[in-house]
Amino acid sequence: MTPSDDNLAATPDSEPELTASLPGTMVAATDVPAPRADVGVPEPEGPNEEPEPPEDSPEPVVIKPEAPLLPPPTPGRMLGYALLCGFVGFLFSLRAFAAATLPHILTQDGLNFQGVQEGLPIPRLLDWDPTQIGLLQQYTTLHPALLVSGALLLGGFLWTRTLRALFPALRLLRPHTLPNLDGETPNSPPHVSAVALDGRMLLRLSALGVLVALPLAALGGLEILAYTRSPKLEIPLQVVWFLFAGIWLRGALRPHGFVARSLFSAEFVFPRRPFYALPIEIGIGALLGLSVFLLQRSAMPLPAPNVLRSMHALGLFHLGRWHALGLHYLLSIGLVCFGAALLLLVFLAMPTLPQAASRRLAPAGLALLCIPLTLWLARPYTSRSLAASWDITPAIMLETMPYNPQNPMSGIPDGAELAQELAHRTGITAGSRPNSPDRRFLLFTQAGAFDGVLHGYTEDGMTADLASVPKVQKFLQSRDYNTTLSWTAFKHNFNVGNVHFDSTLALRACLDDLEHHPHSVVTNTVEEMLFTVAASPQNLALVNEWADGGHFDAADRATLKLLGDLYLRFGEQQKALEWYTRADMPRSFMADIRAHKPLFHAGQIQGTLLWNGKPLVGAQVGAFPFLQNGLPKNLEGPVRDAERQLMPGYTFSDLFGPMEPRPYQLRWMSAGATTDNLGHFSLNSLTEGTYHLICTLPPDVVLKPFRDDRLHILKPPGDISVRYAKPTKDLGAIDMTFHP
Repeated sequence: MTPSDDNLAATPDSEPELTASLPGTMVAATDVPAPRADVGVPEPEGPNEEPEPPEDSPEPVVIKPEAPLLPPPTPGRMLGYALLCGFVGFLFSLRAFAAATLPHILTQDGLNFQGVQEGLPIPRLLDWDPTQIGLLQQYTTLHPALLVSGALLLGGFLWTRTLRALFPALRLLRPHTLPNLDGETPNSPPHVSAVALDGRMLLRLSALGVLVALPLAALGGLEILAYTRSPKLEIPLQVVWFLFAGIWLRGALRPHGFVARSLFSAEFVFPRRPFYALPIEIGIGALLGLSVFLLQRSAMPLPAPNVLRSMHALGLFHLGRWHALGLHYLLSIGLVCFGAALLLLVFLAMPTLPQAASRRLAPAGLALLCIPLTLWLARPYTSRSLAASWDITPAIMLETMPYNPQNPMSGIPDGAELAQELAHRTGITAGSRPNSPDRRFLLFTQAGAFDGVLHGYTEDGMTADLASVPKVQKFLQSRDYNTTLSWTAFKHNFNVGNVHFDSTLALRACLDDLEHHPHSVVTNTVEEMLFTVAASPQNLALVNEWADGGHFDAADRATLKLLGDLYLRFGEQQKALEWYTRADMPRSFMADIRAHKPLFHAGQIQGTLLWNGKPLVGAQVGAFPFLQNGLPKNLEGPVRDAERQLMPGYTFSDLFGPMEPRPYQLRWMSAGATTDNLGHFSLNSLTEGTYHLICTLPPDVVLKPFRDDRLHILKPPGDISVRYAKPTKDLGAIDMTFHP
């Protein structure tokens, strides 16, 4: 049938369909002439088949619409992308932070923790998590090939997420309709719809990523070369790179940039930009680069060796300082990456229309808020803040030995100059004073009495007056024990306790050090003293503190047994059994402990000192161990040789010559007392063993070194033993006569 002209008229509700016979030629479907009746048109073979168009007829071309001005990313998409970038920055900065700090945590062989000794309680500040440190160690020692592969994969992932945030229409996964099964007709509905990876789009994205990154990498390489030749140009070179990066990224990733044209040219026609738009685009890109530059300049730098060296000057690099430093650094880098990602989206997705700027005010403000936050995080670790809060000044650091991981005590400020600084800050004085004068002392042994000099000052030359201890302690507390003078302050209190034969005071200083600012040599000193001091209630309280899980960790079986031995030495049999049980000691061992009395711990030595027939008032008297039962095998030899330290035959320093023991050598003193108005003394709570008596003489007495024939002693004590059978030893009157 031949259609008539009336049949060609369009209905009121219909629209003409646009087709094109040639590229660029637009015609309406109603303008196409109807086929003539005399031209044969093949009839369809089946009811469901459409007639095929003639071979010479042109294929219809659908006109592509003009590319729209893409809407800005939604706030949720922007925030999610920024958080992702912050997390990536956290991962990269974690590796750098671990590589910088692990040498201050592990020994040089990388197998042990600095300051941690097997068989002794570990201060909680040094109770590192081996699994965590091991993972970080593996992270820092990854093979370069793995690092490069991981960086490329992560970079590619961030690149695709950046484009997805900027261009919501981008899809890497395309819907894919599976073919109909056998027996189904072409008109049957689709059987299954799946999602398939668009390989062409993935390759296109990869090529665009390389194209965008190459100029930035090339300029960065040139910047590094220029910096190596002239380090003073660091900041100008960085400014140039960031300005170029901002302009380049703006040109590449703006809504109508070449990346968008490459991705969507098959779907949209991109109009040409007017000539006056170029300066605007350059300005937007430069502003982006400058904003990111300011943001990264505010970031806390990676802890440099000099900063870590300064922190090591406070004591062993412990958990508290590691967590605080890591938190500030990792948060700072994460905030910088978070803010940079927000700025990137704000400036790259920004249309040139002025009315769109208000929609980006909130995310831009959030990004710029990261600058004061990062400055606040970095503030505690600036040179000025370190000097104010931790007393880390150039003058103090000049007195510090270079840090060496093989020697954990290296890198700690020490010496007379530090003592003078401590004296200036606390009000204590230097040298001997009336409350702590230089005195001669006598050591009574089985071979006779030997004399030496007990100075009234510490090893750093500060007065050993007992009144100075609260001043130093107050200073430490005001600094929360975080000061480069902590070692000098600890030594002062420790020395004062030893000079006055007060082992409890010396031990108190040791535990304060381990709980607040650990130094590696202190743990061994605590072990030596707790196994030799009197079993007094005050010293038992220190044992309880050393065994307290809140302050120390008994990490191995040897430590558990050692604490059981200590409690048995102090007569606490039940507590000893509890620790032995935790150490999984054999049943026979436990039965033997239950069957016998604990170590004798109630010994007493008493007597009276007379000087030229009169009571020696205010003299210090001490019991020095010669042989003791219940000692660990590693301490039996040192205790036997400890007496020799009281009579050194060498010069230790300008302050301590031969026969002048320094305060550290008095740490073996088991008990001390001061004579009353009658010259009487009593040394209590001694454990089973043999002791020698030591006493000081009036300050005005001057004896010849070692032994003075002008001194005559009536009934000098020799070896003094206390045990269950003889709990008390009364020495009677020890009458010393001296004729100058």
